[in-house]
Amino acid sequence: MRTLDNIDLLHRLRARTLMFATPPHFIRGRIRAAWHFSLEQIIQARTDVESTRAWTLWLLLPRMLLHRTPGTRTLPKEEWRRRLHAFQQGDWHHLLHHSDMAEANQATTTSTPTPERRAERARHLVHQGELSAARQALTATPPAPGTESTLAQLQDPARRPPAPYTALHPTIHQFAPDQPLQLPVSKLLTALRRSRKGAAPGPSGLTADTLRLVLDDDATTALFVDVCQLLAQARVPPNIAKAIGLGRLVALQKPNGGVRGLVVGDVLRRVVSRCIAQMFSSHIHTACSPQQFALSTRAGTGAVLHALTTATE
Repeated sequence: MRTLDNIDLLHRLRARTLMFATPPHFIRGRIRAAWHFSLEQIIQARTDVESTRAWTLWLLLPRMLLHRTPGTRTLPKEEWRRRLHAFQQGDWHHLLHHSDMAEANQATTTSTPTPERRAERARHLVHQGELSAARQALTATPPAPGTESTLAQLQDPARRPPAPYTALHPTIHQFAPDQPLQLPVSKLLTALRRSRKGAAPGPSGLTADTLRLVLDDDATTALFVDVCQLLAQARVPPNIAKAIGLGRLVALQKPNGGVRGLVVGDVLRRVVSRCIAQMFSSHIHTACSPQQFALSTRAGTGAVLHALTTATE
């Protein structure tokens, strides 16, 4: 584990690397064993240094085992076994070196989706039962060009103020609960099971489809729950909190020529956040109602918006 001390985790996670969304069936048991080992290291850590090493391993695991070069659809079984053998031997820097090569190869390719690729992704999502996502794959606007103009629109201070309008009250920063937050296990596991299939991964590259492998073994599931409790209680080293807080920004082109930024966060954080939001949804609804129309408030505003859009097209 000490070999992870010299890794710049934030730099690694900011670098985009292509990865397989899920491993092949014949190797999933051994992939889950790697997840189990990483989760176990997080739980067994007794110091911030040990915790940082364990979390670093967790966040880099998809990059180590699931990286691929552009255009690669499958890998030979021998390659999958070679990667897992290297992981079991602790040869993690070697695996990361190969993922860096995949990243370098990706930099020379374009990622603009063609109609054929959009149709292929839509078919894939239909087979997974994600019909709404399949529709979006066909009708969504294309990515905005990676130009200075796009960056300027995303950073426009008039539309995206760089600072809050009003400073948060000091008591919010100083708040400490009477007792640590405890996630309901049933809600947490349901949030993971219902995570959207085929959804884009965050900076770590871990997808919900791959994370669901922890549900195939009771011992691994228990470790996963314990790690989620640590995250929900903010019991992670500061640098790891920064790493988990990273998001991957995607700039989408609006029909009117504008740009909309979409941030994709880490899937583990999304699962934990969803569970917490469900725990306190009634409290949030009471505090916000009736001035808002977004949180479980079925006031018909969506229907009005779509009617006006249709009438003016």
